[in-house]
Amino acid sequence: MYNERRSFPSLRRPRLEPRSTRYPKHQAHSPAPYTPYALSDLVLSFTLDELTSYTERRKYGLSKYSVDWIDRAQKAIWDCTNGSISQKSIDKLRLFVLNKYRSGDSHIKVLSFAKAFLKFLTKARLDTRYYAFEVFLERGRAVKPRNNVTNRILTKTDIENVLAHIANAEKEGLLSHQRRQHYTAFVLLGAYTRQRSLATISKLTVGRFREALRSDKPCIEVKSSQDKIKMPALRAPPSTSDPRD
Repeated sequence: MYNERRSFPSLRRPRLEPRSTRYPKHQAHSPAPYTPYALSDLVLSFTLDELTSYTERRKYGLSKYSVDWIDRAQKAIWDCTNGSISQKSIDKLRLFVLNKYRSGDSHIKVLSFAKAFLKFLTKARLDTRYYAFEVFLERGRAVKPRNNVTNRILTKTDIENVLAHIANAEKEGLLSHQRRQHYTAFVLLGAYTRQRSLATISKLTVGRFREALRSDKPCIEVKSSQDKIKMPALRAPPSTSDPRD
């Protein structure tokens, strides 16, 4: 019988080589570098110059009060980490802040600065591992106690007491009659319009009151720039006379 495989060697099946020849048993393997598999095994570093330069950038254009908190945060970061970022050092920083300050706002100021510095190191060193330690700076959610507050914090009796003190101050010679009228009008305006004394009423000018009194319906327009919640409104001014007279 005619055999095509014998006549045409290209049709023959290739012979399988022994495994020992394709994969030698003795091969020189270089040891793989150690790679940490968790943040608890990772330790990163930064310099004091990096922390100082970043702090100076953050201070630019801020008030003295804000600069003071940035200086506190910088000192806390360096004292707790000493240039080494690890789970142990970040935990030390978080516990230091929580134990030193009682106010939650103080905790937010310092810990937020620490998070921002980790983000800065991530971008400056092109290493995303720095910001991964931000997870150890999270604060626990504290349960805030609920206080029973009345619907009206200031009552009519409170306002009457304030007006009585103003009247007594005039009788004792501590206030002039004109000054008494000014204080009385200020208290009544806040009581009737429910506007904040420093945030809104202090921004109203005498000309606005004169315009309101000359109009058919005496109303004062409170612009959005003069209101704390940035919402314009129309308020009717009360009379400057004392209701006790």
